[in-house]
Amino acid sequence: MRELVYLSERKLRQFDLQRRRWPGRGRVEGEVKIPGVGGLKVGPGPGEPPAADLDAVLAALDSSDRAAKWFADDGARPGDWVQFEAPMSYTCAWFAAVFVDLDQATDSYPTGGAIRLLLHGSEQHLAGAQSGRGNYDAAAGYLPEPTGSDLLRVVTLLKRLPDDTGQSLFTEAGDDPLSEKFGRVVDALSERLAVRHTGAWMGGYARVTGVLGHTAERRIVTATPLYVEYLSEPG
Repeated sequence: MRELVYLSERKLRQFDLQRRRWPGRGRVEGEVKIPGVGGLKVGPGPGEPPAADLDAVLAALDSSDRAAKWFADDGARPGDWVQFEAPMSYTCAWFAAVFVDLDQATDSYPTGGAIRLLLHGSEQHLAGAQSGRGNYDAAAGYLPEPTGSDLLRVVTLLKRLPDDTGQSLFTEAGDDPLSEKFGRVVDALSERLAVRHTGAWMGGYARVTGVLGHTAERRIVTATPLYVEYLSEPG
């Protein structure tokens, strides 16, 4: 049984499994119980083609030449599918969901702090999400959710995340490389979310949108998730 935090049916619909059909498994439909929220119906909306079954997609993906790598592998590049397990916390801003991992190494998470993981997706794909939440500014009008496989869209999202003074976390000042700016934003998000105290073990599959800082000391992987689920801590 999966305890889902996030599920993108949009991504599920990108997979054509007509050559790998399982009888009676042509759609993701069911109810996820969220404590304090109730049940979340998971299934295609009115007029939408049914999404492929998640387990069927994972099985087909893992047996293909695009099988998921481990997110911390040196070979992970934009466009690749990766698998991840990490202590993470998340927040919502501008109709988007942002997950960030723990900023220190532990016995269960030895790459923590050295290889950071930042996930970005649509808020509406969060289990229990309600339409219209997020840091919406009525005076500014509706701003589309900045999600997708384009790293520039991630930058757009990060520029909208304010610090405690209301200023953008993603500063434009100076000539710092993009990886250094990302590093400051990821560190600031970790501190704001107090991941060391609030991080829960999560895992799933995601498509890489950017890899910054190709050094042994520091690397940041940004990815947009297919799904995220709660896990038990390894060991």
